[in-house]
Amino acid sequence: MNNRIIQDTIRKQTQSLLTTCAVILIICLAILGFNWKYLYNFVAGPVQFGAPLAANPGPHNWVRVGGEFIPTGLSEEATLRLKKVAVEKHKSADYLKVEFEGRWLLVKVSTDFSGREVAGRLVPMPDDIAKALASGSDFYPWLVEATTGYRADFNLLVLGAVIILPFAAYCSVLFLWRRNDIGRDPALQALERFGPAVQVAERIEADLATAGPGAWVGPVAFTQSWIVVLEPLLKILVAPEVVGIGGENKRKKVGGQLVLKFYLVIWSKDKHAPEEVEMAERELQLALNKARELYPSKIVENTAEFRRSWKPAPEATVPQA
Repeated sequence: MNNRIIQDTIRKQTQSLLTTCAVILIICLAILGFNWKYLYNFVAGPVQFGAPLAANPGPHNWVRVGGEFIPTGLSEEATLRLKKVAVEKHKSADYLKVEFEGRWLLVKVSTDFSGREVAGRLVPMPDDIAKALASGSDFYPWLVEATTGYRADFNLLVLGAVIILPFAAYCSVLFLWRRNDIGRDPALQALERFGPAVQVAERIEADLATAGPGAWVGPVAFTQSWIVVLEPLLKILVAPEVVGIGGENKRKKVGGQLVLKFYLVIWSKDKHAPEEVEMAERELQLALNKARELYPSKIVENTAEFRRSWKPAPEATVPQA
């Protein structure tokens, strides 16, 4: 048995969390980098279209267009389908043109458009539209797509990256900070009343070494002083402060199917929610047997009733189940 299992587990889990956050951070930055032009225009806002911009749009693809809009006779049709069968066609957009410095600019607008100014995404004119217009040098090679608001026309990956990036950056800094000192881990910080973090970890490790391999059932170790849970994240419970230990099974969806899962449930006197440790069915029975051997008065037979009646308090006692 590893005599530094608490300290090594903290370092391993912190490094794993840091690596995960770094990967998420890189993915977010890659998504935002790939969509940098959209983000730039989102922040900068629309710019006025003109001949210089038409010659070299650069990063600008959100433009504002004003003037007299003239119908081209072209429109876009949408097809309503019912169970993949075409039911009805209707006009969904119109193509208008507006003059700029002796040339026409094509603008796609909704059918209810009226006014003298629009803002939309500047995109190359589609080949089929160019052919339909028989356009030559009298048309700019651009189309202003103004049927959808620019800021609303985003990729969901961009929205996800924008939301997740600050959280991933914060967590990366947090786990980097924790990696330099095991005492910053929440599992040991919760035990600071017992002394300096490293000393507390060493005391727990000594207790586990004394108890030997027999203290362990799966990822959980039981001694008279401590209950240590290694996975999925390290949890250290003070055994004398535990007021209830029981077992539960729940049906959860895994791959679209309901699967029966088994949990060791541990209540501490000052915590609102119990710790739940997923285990194999056989491991759960062995864990309950070990807990019954060490803390017979804390075994909960009816966990559902215990949950309903449990109220954490400094001097809490086990509810009658």
